Amino acid sequence: MNDFAGQGQPQTRSMHGRVEGVTSEPRKRDAPKHPELASEEMRYSTYFRWPLYCPISPRKLAQAGFFYTYIDDQVRCFWCDGGLKDWQAGDDPWTEHARWYGEECNFVLETKGLQYVRTIKDSFPTLAPQVGHVTDEQSWQHQYIGGVPLSVGVGEHQQNQNSNQHNQCEGLFTDAMDSRVVRNVLEMGFAQSDVETVVRRRLKANGQSFTTMTDLVECLIAIEENGPGDDCSQHVEVEGKSDEKLQEQSTQSTEKPPNANAESREYGGQESVELLQRKLQQMREERTCKICMTNDACMVFIPCGHLCCCNTCANTMRRRGSTCPLCRARIKHVQRAFLA
Repeated sequence: MNDFAGQGQPQTRSMHGRVEGVTSEPRKRDAPKHPELASEEMRYSTYFRWPLYCPISPRKLAQAGFFYTYIDDQVRCFWCDGGLKDWQAGDDPWTEHARWYGEECNFVLETKGLQYVRTIKDSFPTLAPQVGHVTDEQSWQHQYIGGVPLSVGVGEHQQNQNSNQHNQCEGLFTDAMDSRVVRNVLEMGFAQSDVETVVRRRLKANGQSFTTMTDLVECLIAIEENGPGDDCSQHVEVEGKSDEKLQEQSTQSTEKPPNANAESREYGGQESVELLQRKLQQMREERTCKICMTNDACMVFIPCGHLCCCNTCANTMRRRGSTCPLCRARIKHVQRAFLA
């Protein structure tokens, strides 16, 4: 863990020594340096380009007062403007904030208290200051934010980045598991291990988690029906296509290479059309209410998680204390799902 000075203070401090510039410490502020980022949600919104290799959760960084600077893994405090970089697995944002800037940052003092800051500082050895200037001979690379040089050790930074590449986006995974969509699905009764599996697959494939309960539930149902090896991302993509899109694909699928013989074109084209027509009919049946067989299914039964009834039929079955028509599990609650 390294830290870099606030704007207007060209300095770098690290666990291996401190290089100081015009001022030795960020000055204690009675008001935040960046008041527009006083809200945790506003700080969290700056992390949409947070590097995947970084093992620290953006949510935890935002909670500790930091916003993203859009350079590597460098963050700054909205109050004291103190910066931190080169995050390692196991680093705690609150601990590092208190360690480097706790006595100068009112946000840390008001949130955690002076005793917390002193306890953190006492747990780390005192770093002997080494005053001087950064030169090219020291193999340092200078980067800038708003005209302020930030000294980054090239060899050290590259080593840290390479080691962090092996981390499986634990920060993003933690945020995904803490999202409202995932929490609601877990409350339906789905197994935690299955939910973690499909969330990791989605992050690996798309770089982002599920945005709707419907997509997540469909992936989980696919795993239950077809086993853990089922590619749920492909399943959701097929389910989300409109009937018109499938019809368009059915006409395109009849086209064959010009060098194919006439017999293969005839039978192959007919087979492709029939296959897509059966798949389209199957999708229509799957989206039809299993009780009235008329309306579209839009209600999810809790805790089994099956999406098989329309609003009217689901509420009627819930009032009667009925069971799910697919798995016969007793219905405790119903949740409306919105299909994409």
